[in-house]
Amino acid sequence: MEKLAEYQKKFNQYKMNNKTLLLKDNTLQKAVQEILQDFDSDINRMQEMILSYENGIKQSTILRNTELLLSKVIDNLNNINIINNDEFLIGLLKKEVDMYRDLSAVGLAAEMTSHEFNSLNKVIRDNVDALSKALKPTPLAPIIQRVNQSFASLERLQARMSPLYRQSRKRAKDINLRLFIDDLLEYFSTDIRKYTIKIVNEVPENIIVREIESVLFTPIANVVSNAIYWMLNQNKREIHFYYSGTNQTLFIHDTGQGVKESDEARIFEPYFTKKMQGRGLGLFLSRDTLESRGHFLFLEDNIHTLRNIGGACFGIQFNKDSILREVQR
Repeated sequence: MEKLAEYQKKFNQYKMNNKTLLLKDNTLQKAVQEILQDFDSDINRMQEMILSYENGIKQSTILRNTELLLSKVIDNLNNINIINNDEFLIGLLKKEVDMYRDLSAVGLAAEMTSHEFNSLNKVIRDNVDALSKALKPTPLAPIIQRVNQSFASLERLQARMSPLYRQSRKRAKDINLRLFIDDLLEYFSTDIRKYTIKIVNEVPENIIVREIESVLFTPIANVVSNAIYWMLNQNKREIHFYYSGTNQTLFIHDTGQGVKESDEARIFEPYFTKKMQGRGLGLFLSRDTLESRGHFLFLEDNIHTLRNIGGACFGIQFNKDSILREVQR
């Protein structure tokens, strides 16, 4: 470009001084032609570079993410219009009423069962004790002993479940998280033995959570129950419990089938289930129960799990005020 300006200046000077001389100056004309050819080549290279930059922008991740974000914004705006529709809102309200009607039925059934159990408890216990004494010197004594142990286990489970019916009336207490998980697993002891499930409890011994016991029991029990169900057809059956002090989170990680990517966004919705004869309320109620106390239940994706064992990994992030003591890392 500098050469072109230089020759342009000379060309104008020659033109002004002597037009005839200009026409006879072959060297100058040749030089100008070469500069013009170089200029055309530079223009072509610049066009190629512009096309290359354009193609690079079209294929860039930033552009794709921007387009995806704009698409989501448009979808959200469309959804807002749908939600503002009266018929849609009425449909949501009807669905919510049906859900609470079902929950009320389950609660009433549980209360009635608990009341009936308490009424029969003393009668059964007295009869079992009488049989134990009467048959103690006979070969039937071991059988009665096993019946007595089974009934005692049933009593413990019923005692643990009873507070769940009156959650709002219970007070928070200091809960050793590791021991709490061990005690909770007794509820599933039959299935754990039957299906040869390995339990790995790596929660540190000094993690203390101040909370209502039933607030933790219901969600953890639900996640464990789901883990057992989805591991039945697996060769490797393990449930791992571990804790992250970084974000105060308990992880419950199984080696089951995992959660399909297409289902991840819906698993906490009411009535969504992949189980045969499932109600689809377990995870919804578990998250709702924990959120009512400032905690959060979530599904961790396999990319960010702390253990590389596949399956499904659920996390309970505790309200920071509920953790009284934790391991210093």
